[in-house]
Amino acid sequence: MSLFQKKSNQFNFFITLILLGLIVTACFSGASIIEFDGNYSRIIAARPKGNNVVVNYKSKDIKVYKDNMYRVTEKKSVTVYTKEQAEQYAIFSAYYNSFISVKSMKGNVYDQNMKLVLQLKEKDIADIKDDGNSLYDDSRYKIGYLKFASYPHIIETELIYESTALLNLPAFFPVAGDEYLTYGRLTVSYDSLNPIRYKTYNLEQEPVKINLGNQREELLWEFHIQTPFEYKSHYLPIERQIPIVRLAPTYFTVQGYKGNMKTWNDFGKWFATLSKDKDVLPDELKPMINEAIEGKLTIAEKTKAIYQLMQTQTRYISVQLGIGGWQPFDAKYVYRNKYGDCKALSNYTHAMLKYAGIKNYLALATRGDYKAGVDPSFPSNDFNHMIVMVPDENNEPIWLECTDQNIPFAHIGFDNQGRYTLVINENGGELMKTHEYESVENISKTQTNFEIDELGNANIVHEESQFGNNQDYYRYRLYKQSNDNLEKFIINGYNFSKATIKKMDFNQIGDRSDSTYFSFNVDVRSYANKSGKRLFIPLNTLSKWKRSLPDLKDRKVEIMFWQKSKDYAVTTYQIPKNTTAEILPKDVLIESDFGMYHLSIDKKEDNQIQITRVVDFTKTVIMPDKFDDLQAFIKKIDQLESQKMIFVQK
Repeated sequence: MSLFQKKSNQFNFFITLILLGLIVTACFSGASIIEFDGNYSRIIAARPKGNNVVVNYKSKDIKVYKDNMYRVTEKKSVTVYTKEQAEQYAIFSAYYNSFISVKSMKGNVYDQNMKLVLQLKEKDIADIKDDGNSLYDDSRYKIGYLKFASYPHIIETELIYESTALLNLPAFFPVAGDEYLTYGRLTVSYDSLNPIRYKTYNLEQEPVKINLGNQREELLWEFHIQTPFEYKSHYLPIERQIPIVRLAPTYFTVQGYKGNMKTWNDFGKWFATLSKDKDVLPDELKPMINEAIEGKLTIAEKTKAIYQLMQTQTRYISVQLGIGGWQPFDAKYVYRNKYGDCKALSNYTHAMLKYAGIKNYLALATRGDYKAGVDPSFPSNDFNHMIVMVPDENNEPIWLECTDQNIPFAHIGFDNQGRYTLVINENGGELMKTHEYESVENISKTQTNFEIDELGNANIVHEESQFGNNQDYYRYRLYKQSNDNLEKFIINGYNFSKATIKKMDFNQIGDRSDSTYFSFNVDVRSYANKSGKRLFIPLNTLSKWKRSLPDLKDRKVEIMFWQKSKDYAVTTYQIPKNTTAEILPKDVLIESDFGMYHLSIDKKEDNQIQITRVVDFTKTVIMPDKFDDLQAFIKKIDQLESQKMIFVQK
């Protein structure tokens, strides 16, 4: 995934560390870090129920100056009660780059008698490079440890840093993970000519607005007794579940590029200035484009030819240096070096299409299944990715993911689907949702032939095709894998305990076709259970349909599934000639609010049975009043999928 706003990287990094309970800071001196007042006193609180830590005090003070600089002071006091908690909170980490500088880091550890037992000095802090996948990156971390082996104990920390890019402001999380908060405080001060905007999620508190004089204003939030956050699976992304205060400027400047976020259109205008004149192609590339689109008539045909030309010429490598974290490298750079990040490759594709006379637009996106995506009501820089949008003759969008050289044309993946993007057009920026796949597009097709002998051994020939978002897992899991890994995929993925692989074909996994296809032939001992004269043969275990559910006890919120899907499975059984069917499944059709299940049995000649199964799951959001019906639907399908056929020797 291309991450092109490195200040946002800090935001995402701190979310992750907070959820893991890892953020603490190091100590340069023995002075008290947090002042004693009516909101904080250094005592060991009684351990709450459950495996929770107590955050005695947590504050973040943000001072915004003009439109290009802010300073943040974070303070925190945490009581840890176990070795595991202590190991987590002992880790200190502070992110910085060419825009962000760490000014001060302090941390003290106090034992249960309130005796100062540890100070981490500046010389003990490591300074390391970000270990991401960027070829060039100015991102670094300061890391130290505050370890103390007697429990409980208190860790008091302070971190001060400054940023010269006001594009992103840090968020505030009153509670995260298993934290129990006693008192929390967020203050944001700013020039009244550049008001700071905010949006809260899962919080009822509104800020107090304070006039500081000299055209300075302050927003103040205070939080008293916040219980631990409880993550819910099969629900909203964690960024929309956790209590959070999000902040954004009105006006900002990044390395001389001025902009504002009053509206999405305004923000789009700023990004347009970053990408201006970056779409000039080298002359030697133009004949290749002409040849690629020769004879192509429609916009889709021409776009596909240019897109696949781009794929053959480039590879994805992240480049994150200074303003390059947001600004695309020009098209000539990509052509010359044959690589680029999401911005550079999208801009390169944009330039190629533009040369061919095809109208197209760069689009800022938020990629990642853990990401909440853009909130349309809150203009801010939530983007971490870039794609391209091409309107066809009917003004229907064609979306292009430019960072993967092996995916099909117009396929953007499940973690890009159904999300708002900011399309950068002639007038500025416009929010537009990417395509969300329906079940008829996310298709799984399997054809499996079983030849079973008198002892229950089976020779199995299995073919499988995945379409739409269903292909993503297989494409990334299987492309360019060794034969050993592919054999492990067959044995482990299909739960074969006594199998010999005779043949396998995974050659089409990375061929950019509209689906993934693979096949294999295996011999499996004792696939069917033999008992006396009877053979008990399970329905096709290679294509069994499953849908897992979260714990529904006391659940008050809806269930959310990632996507709709449709599964076809055709299974043929060649039974020994000296046997006859005693029990076979019956034809079944189940229709519900969640989709459809159809099972049909067809007796062929020469001891051959063909079973066709279709599951069409069409709901992605299930409300609590439908939980019982959903459980019944899935349980019934599981029962039908777990049936066994019984054959008797004559």
